[in-house]
Amino acid sequence: MRIPALFQFLSDLKAHNSKEWFDANRKDYQLLRDEFLIFISDVLIDLGKFDDRFSAMNASKCIFRINRDIRFSKNKDPYKINFGMNLNLSGSKEFFCGLYLHLEPENTFFAGGTYLPPPAILQSIRQEIDYNPTDFKKIVESKKFLNVFEGITGDSLSRPPKGYDVDNEMINYIKLKSFIAEKRFSTLDITSNQLKDRVVEYTKLIMPLNNFLLTANNH
Repeated sequence: MRIPALFQFLSDLKAHNSKEWFDANRKDYQLLRDEFLIFISDVLIDLGKFDDRFSAMNASKCIFRINRDIRFSKNKDPYKINFGMNLNLSGSKEFFCGLYLHLEPENTFFAGGTYLPPPAILQSIRQEIDYNPTDFKKIVESKKFLNVFEGITGDSLSRPPKGYDVDNEMINYIKLKSFIAEKRFSTLDITSNQLKDRVVEYTKLIMPLNNFLLTANNH
């Protein structure tokens, strides 16, 4: 994957976000997309070496369409200005829990966890954190985890959810509506192989969090 070429294409797309421009540059997009699919396939091979769930994933199903859904959006730009890799471990369209890589000039990041899970699953996650505070803190407050990620992020309730006391030692986690670990890249002047290695490294740190969230959903 030619990261400089990808970022140049995305910068140009941002400046000329129209069907006419995209059609004129469709061959460049298709080539870059094919390269990104190869990158994802390589990532899945490396991840599959320590977790079989990744080996079963199809790279073509882990990439987002470039077209935006503008039906209910004030922003009528027809195309997204990023490439994204989405590895969902939950096996559900309603509940995402897994890994996400977002490639965009000046806004590139890698993340894992779950974003706004459905109410019933959110309740189960909160209950699991309440029942197993030590296990959860070992994951998200370990030095290795915090050396890469700035803890757990996500929108939070202003008050404790029903059934939880404000004095609960885990209340700041229990109040969260999403459970995300994120690593942002200020610049991305690295090669495709270097990026792949970072994704694999960060995945190994995030997987205990993902497994905790998935276990909560299965209880």
